[in-house]
Amino acid sequence: MTATLKFYSATGQLVYTGTVDVPGKTKVVNLIDSMFPGLPADAGWCKISAPSVLMGIDVYGTYSDGICGFSLPTKTLTTSILPDIRPSAGSDWTGISITNPNNQSVSVKVELIRNGDWAISKTVSIGALCKYKAVLTDFFGIALYETDYLRITSNPGVLALEVTGSDNNSWMSSISACPAY
Repeated sequence: MTATLKFYSATGQLVYTGTVDVPGKTKVVNLIDSMFPGLPADAGWCKISAPSVLMGIDVYGTYSDGICGFSLPTKTLTTSILPDIRPSAGSDWTGISITNPNNQSVSVKVELIRNGDWAISKTVSIGALCKYKAVLTDFFGIALYETDYLRITSNPGVLALEVTGSDNNSWMSSISACPAY
């Protein structure tokens, strides 16, 4: 089976298109730079299409030994939860990435939930085929606690991801958004 990968910049511009052959009952393991040597540096995300269902993970890291991965989301969500926030005290951080794979702009409401109640929210506009990312302490401007979580709401749906790590890049973890009901 041949999968087509369309790479977009954070501002929604199609910057590269490539294909990958995935023989049945196998997996492809490689670095993006090796698979697509002409890939521009501003490629921020990609949309994968194939004639059959594919399962994938994205593994990434730093040159300081931090490495993590997450399952590639296959469905946009109109309401989702990002559950793993690191406290802002200390040397840990939490960031979010929200990708709009739709052909239209979308307003995304990001709510910080504390002790089961709404604490603060912000709305961001994300253009068609664009990606938004932020560190939560900068985004909300308040201290974060381990018991906090995020609710993401938009229509049409988006793909959201949360990444946490340490300031010295010694560890990272990530999780794709979970559906909220």
